[in-house]
Amino acid sequence: MTTPILRPEATVEIADQTIEVSGGEVTLDTVMVPYARATLTVPVVDPEDVEAIDPREGLRAEIVAGDAQAGASRTFNLGVRGRVVDHVERTIELELASDEALLMDYAPLEQDAGARQYESSLRDVCDYVLNKIGASLAPGDWDADVTARWDLENVILNPDGISGGAAFTQNGNVTVSYNSAAGAGVDGTTGYVVGTSQGAGNSFVGLPQNVVTRRGDVWTVSLYAHRSNAQPELPGRIRVYEWDAEQSMILTVHESDPQPIPPSGASAPYTWERYDFTFEVKSPATSRLTVYFRFDAAAAGRIVAIDHVMMTRGDELVPYFSGAVAPSGYITAWTGSTPTANNSVSTRTPADGVERLPELFVWEPGVTAWEFLEPITSQAGLRLFCDEQRVWRLVDPAEYTTAGRINVAGWNATRATDTIRRDDPNLDCTGVVVKYRWRDFDGIERERLDTAGEPGRVLVWEYNRPYPGPGAAAAILARRQGAGRVQDVTALANWDATPGMECSIGLPATVEQIGQITSVTWTLTDGLMRLGTSGLVDLLPGSIDTLDGVIDDLTGTIDDL
Repeated sequence: MTTPILRPEATVEIADQTIEVSGGEVTLDTVMVPYARATLTVPVVDPEDVEAIDPREGLRAEIVAGDAQAGASRTFNLGVRGRVVDHVERTIELELASDEALLMDYAPLEQDAGARQYESSLRDVCDYVLNKIGASLAPGDWDADVTARWDLENVILNPDGISGGAAFTQNGNVTVSYNSAAGAGVDGTTGYVVGTSQGAGNSFVGLPQNVVTRRGDVWTVSLYAHRSNAQPELPGRIRVYEWDAEQSMILTVHESDPQPIPPSGASAPYTWERYDFTFEVKSPATSRLTVYFRFDAAAAGRIVAIDHVMMTRGDELVPYFSGAVAPSGYITAWTGSTPTANNSVSTRTPADGVERLPELFVWEPGVTAWEFLEPITSQAGLRLFCDEQRVWRLVDPAEYTTAGRINVAGWNATRATDTIRRDDPNLDCTGVVVKYRWRDFDGIERERLDTAGEPGRVLVWEYNRPYPGPGAAAAILARRQGAGRVQDVTALANWDATPGMECSIGLPATVEQIGQITSVTWTLTDGLMRLGTSGLVDLLPGSIDTLDGVIDDLTGTIDDL
């Protein structure tokens, strides 16, 4: 056996200076954030140039490390996170990291809800956030629909204005009737409400609702309306009154801005305009609300049609729903029973059973970009990381691999440990619990759990973020399957080694193992590397895993092997 001659060397280019590295190491690690880190020791350069190495200026460093004898090297483009000048030893200690650190640095000063518009694609959500630091994802196939879907009630009774249902009330200057002609309503549905003025002046159509409320509640009311085609323009608006527990009206009136009611044709399909209005309950004495649609009539006989009426909690105008009308992605129902079901409150629930709250996409001031994104990517079972060349990737960690294989055996290994343990759930667990804690729109502290696996050794993660739906626990558990056995080896540096590669390890008195590299650390001045592995399985002599090539290259039948 011959001993390889090593000539390790490394330089770092920083602040327009190329400096020889006298010590340190670089690490790539799939379970570490940032993915790439480095600590370097370099000699003090010209004292006048030391001040140019200032991490506060967003400084970058390019490390070139390798072996002069083998002619192999690798380049790492990292951000400078810190530096310590030792004036006695005349050295500079540098701390470097990949660009996840930039997401950990960036936080908004104002609430940002812009990511919500990209919710149908997690890749687009990530790009929205990455754009804040001037970055974007590399092309890739892994993606997820993270559209917010959540349980909600429409408290308007008989919201489609079906004749014989809960009554829309006539108030003073207006009478109420119903049109039940087939295809007459919005979206070709049957039924709508007709309000007809009895004279000039304000005309109100009372909306039937079942509302229990309190101070601070936020509500959104919406409806569709049109006027008779032959009549002059009518302005319309939504008005809400607050009432106390003694059924006395409180002098708090909420009203939307006037909006012209559009004319419609003489027959279906009609032209409908949607009105919406959001308000907050103001009085501490308020216990219920009454809601009206008001239109200003210049004379008797002014006709206004109303349909698809909705009143929901929160400040978001959502697609219309009732117990009979379900928007895409939802199941709806009446809370009452037939034959008067349409006289009751309507409910909607996500069709796939996954409730993903809209608060998840509200990026609060002071929350870092990484803290904002990480619960969303985890719930989808995907991993966001930036490699040592500043390439951002969104991957499925259960499927993502890197081409190549690293073999470690007696000829190139200098040190190794083989650890099997069951007392650390971070290494080996039977189940995972992810806890989400947040404050909802009503100011109420909420907690939801996401679980996966079996009782036993349970790993617990916590997020101070709204619940994004299930999935994170299963993804965390999947990444730990096969992690109960860990082999950490030190070997001669291979500058191609990358987390995600397959690794074969043959240690004395240990069955040969095959698994995946999870981390690589190169020590820059001694020509060695440390490998972390997971998912190891025994490579038994004669097993199919010991064969060269891939199974498709083999001839004959499996019995011939």
